[in-house]
Amino acid sequence: MLQEPTSQTGTDHLIALGLRYIAFARDNPPMFAVMFDTTERHPQSPEGKAALAPLAEALAALDARNRLRLPPDDALRVTWAFVHGIAQLQAGGMLSFQGLGDDALRALMRPVLSGGITG
Repeated sequence: MLQEPTSQTGTDHLIALGLRYIAFARDNPPMFAVMFDTTERHPQSPEGKAALAPLAEALAALDARNRLRLPPDDALRVTWAFVHGIAQLQAGGMLSFQGLGDDALRALMRPVLSGGITG
């Protein structure tokens, strides 16, 4: 799902990836829960790393254009943790995150995700 091609770049591309991640978590709660259950697998599985590839590639492209303010590995951790947190809060039924549409989520994500990008 996260590997769909996009013509967006920079913050808009990161937001689009984040929205797809959040939508996946919302639309597939049992699978989303299983993805982060490490009782039957190593927490650094090849599948887990592959799932982060679209985000890693987007950040590497920004880094190649000197548009990241932090190292790509750090940007990956922070960006994923932020978006995953929103997905987890929605999945957990936190009222402050329930019923937020894409426009509201974009408004939440833009200032945070654009903070690490120059230009």
